[in-house]
Amino acid sequence: MGNRGNFFWFLMRNIRTRAVLDRETSLRYWLTVIAQDRGAVPLTSRLDVYVEVEDENDNIPLTFEPVYYSNIPENSPEGTTVVKMEAFDLDVNPDQRISYHVTAGDPQSYFSLDSATALATTEAMYTTMCYRSHRPLRVPLLTAHQKVQRLK
Repeated sequence: MGNRGNFFWFLMRNIRTRAVLDRETSLRYWLTVIAQDRGAVPLTSRLDVYVEVEDENDNIPLTFEPVYYSNIPENSPEGTTVVKMEAFDLDVNPDQRISYHVTAGDPQSYFSLDSATALATTEAMYTTMCYRSHRPLRVPLLTAHQKVQRLK
């Protein structure tokens, strides 16, 4: 049996895995099974088996930067872009999307975060009064949490 990496074994007409398969390590395996009878002159046949590993949601989404910094001018109007974040996920399932959510740092809701595009904008005119209300945090802090959702 062609079994590079020794990930599979054969037991009573069944091919079984020896270890957990990870799509991010190997997308597919080609196995070669040889069947041989016990005749005086043994006859054989060959069967190729293609195994495609389905993706499991086993990787967390990661942002391209560990922290995103931004500055906006005082009196910035509603809808001013604050920052555009980007994330990636090593899982390859096409029906998974990354969504973004504010989880801390904006109790007064001065900012808006588009859950699909990760574009953070001002929700209202950003003034000196807004900044002063954030003073306990020292600077406006906007953090995002990414999660993967399966689309139905």
